[in-house]
Amino acid sequence: VWVVGYPPQQQQPYPPPAGPPPQYHPQPTTQTTTTYTTVVQPVMQSVRFGRDPVMNTCRFCQFSGPTVVEYEASTGTWIMVGGLFFFGFWICCFVPLCIDGCKDAVHV
Repeated sequence: VWVVGYPPQQQQPYPPPAGPPPQYHPQPTTQTTTTYTTVVQPVMQSVRFGRDPVMNTCRFCQFSGPTVVEYEASTGTWIMVGGLFFFGFWICCFVPLCIDGCKDAVHV
């Protein structure tokens, strides 16, 4: 019986160590100073005026007078239009666009 294989190989010896391990040299410490600055910013409060004109003072020009209310169709208005159309009221589905109570009040 013939066994075909590789001829035996000699194992390579490990190389000798390269020398002593490297020395650790600690870096000189430096001291840092941190300065913090506190900035106070005024808080802008959001005021909800509602649907009626109100007396207001402009924070930029100090004008004091009533606001002008304009009504704009909002997402809710368009949802009402779509709902009326979807449920078969296509003849009157655009009525919410004519009623100020269905729109958002914007103070100018």
